[in-house]
Amino acid sequence: MASTSGTASPSVSATPTPDPRPTAGSAKGPARNLPKPVMPAAAKQKTEAGLLAYSKYWVDALSYAYETDDISPAQAATSRACVDCTALYDAFTKSVPKDGWGAGGKITSELQLVDRLVPDINGNYVVMARLTQQPYTVFDSVGVPKARNPNVARYSLLLYANFVNGRWGLMNYDRLEG
Repeated sequence: MASTSGTASPSVSATPTPDPRPTAGSAKGPARNLPKPVMPAAAKQKTEAGLLAYSKYWVDALSYAYETDDISPAQAATSRACVDCTALYDAFTKSVPKDGWGAGGKITSELQLVDRLVPDINGNYVVMARLTQQPYTVFDSVGVPKARNPNVARYSLLLYANFVNGRWGLMNYDRLEG
């Protein structure tokens, strides 16, 4: 006859490992592990290709902000002199509740130089950006939707950039109506 001891063996519980796969935000939680946009080498050159590469990077960084709530890559690529940019970033930050998150909002772009690589009267180089943004929802800390744009949004911006100290920086932007 087998005898059993009255002492229980300690239970071993495995610590769950976080899922390393990129995961888009949803009502279940914020985005995880989405790759940050990387400034391409071409974007560090004062050329037409450099200005377009920089502009694409800035749009990708703005898209990343909507998808992850991390506005820092877009801010880092923007001149501190861009008052409208600061207002945009502040409004973005204030739109997401404490401990809440945004989901969706991915932006794709078509970019076109305006006047090639000839500066405007203010010394800025201008890029026309036609943007398409996917639906976007802001959730509170428990996943309840607080704001929603359920439609695909299409809009155009004029991006005004300047090349200072070996890098491009967004100086301002204008949203085009229509």
